[in-house]
Formats: sequence, structure tokens, C-alpha cells
Amino acid sequence: MAYALQFDTESQQEWTYIVNTSQVKIINPTNPFLLKRLLKFKKMKEYIVYAPNLMVRVGLRLTNWLLKADKVLETEEALQLELLK
Repeated sequence: MAYALQFDTESQQEWTYIVNTSQVKIINPTNPFLLKRLLKFKKMKEYIVYAPNLMVRVGLRLTNWLLKADKVLETEEALQLELLK
């Protein structure tokens, strides 16, 4: 998070934070609280999660009250299209 905060401070324009959860097998219950720190970023325009795993997507829905992703991508194709923007 320190690197991202430094990036946000030094960035001249808005940016998008994309999280790839394709390797996640078990959800860490403290993750949503750690990700709430994203709210500190002043220039972050979007928070996008690539979540091909159904359990990760369910976890995201259950923690929407802490931090809701702007987009949740379920497929590799959707991720690739987002990266091309």
C-alpha cells in the first residue's frame, strides 16, 4: 500500500487500481479491511477486481458495505478488454 500511496501522490492524472484474484483459493477475512485503505487515494478513479472464482465474487458481495468495486470482471476476456482501454 505504501507504493500505491506514493504513486497516487506523485501521479499527475487519475488512475485505475486493478486486482487480479485468479490465484486466490481462500479469502483472507482481513482483506476487505486492508482494501478499505484504497479510499485514501485521491486520484484513483476506479477499483476493478478480476474474480473468475465464484467464491471470491461471493466474498466481494458480502463485503460491499466496506468497499465496493466499481467493476467485477469474471472472465479473462473481460479483463483483457479492460486493459485495452
